Amino acid sequence: MFYESNSFSNHYNMETNEVLKQSSPVQTGLKRAKHFAVFTAIVLFASGLLLNAQPTSEELNSNENHELTIYVLKSASPLNWESPEMLYKTYRNSVLANFLKKERTLKGHFFIRLQTPLLDEILYAGITSENRNEEKRWMFVKKIGLGVFGINMKGAIQGRDALLKKIEVHARKNDIAYLKIRISESAAQRLIDFYNIYTTDIIPDYARSDFYGGSFWPLYENEGSGCSAFALAML
Repeated sequence: MFYESNSFSNHYNMETNEVLKQSSPVQTGLKRAKHFAVFTAIVLFASGLLLNAQPTSEELNSNENHELTIYVLKSASPLNWESPEMLYKTYRNSVLANFLKKERTLKGHFFIRLQTPLLDEILYAGITSENRNEEKRWMFVKKIGLGVFGINMKGAIQGRDALLKKIEVHARKNDIAYLKIRISESAAQRLIDFYNIYTTDIIPDYARSDFYGGSFWPLYENEGSGCSAFALAML
């Protein structure tokens, strides 16, 4: 594969500490969420390791243009995941910062861009909660802290217009990073198939994309996703 990346003068500050010092019960309950955090770090730093990578498939034809781009956005204010209490306090600060910066995201965000001749237009897609007040209610009323990862909320797919606006806003603030990957036609088709399955109803009026939460892994049968899991599943 061919990789291209964009890095900034200041290293991107992840929303997750490098070492998550959780108690044993929390470690057990949040094992999958931690894995997503590790994958996130891998994506952010892979660009520096893979600049010299070469195409590995004969399908990569120079006349074709199949590209997957994964974008990563910072939270409105830095989050501390060291404990449920610290997450609650720093999440509260992020909410206050977001009040003045409407286009910033509370916990940071992952989303994808797929460009391929197999599609009539470029696909921009990200998964988010349909109503951010639902998440705030779990944080501020129920005060569940890190437990917010295990809560199922109503999900929604973000499309081209919403994500292009986020790219524009975060680019001005210099707090967006991306990893661009040149892929084969067959890989592009698999991504399209996955996206179509993910957004197609499994029961009347409900698709997998209608279920949002950090404990989901969308490559499992009929599971929803959080934003990072969705982008990493595409990767």
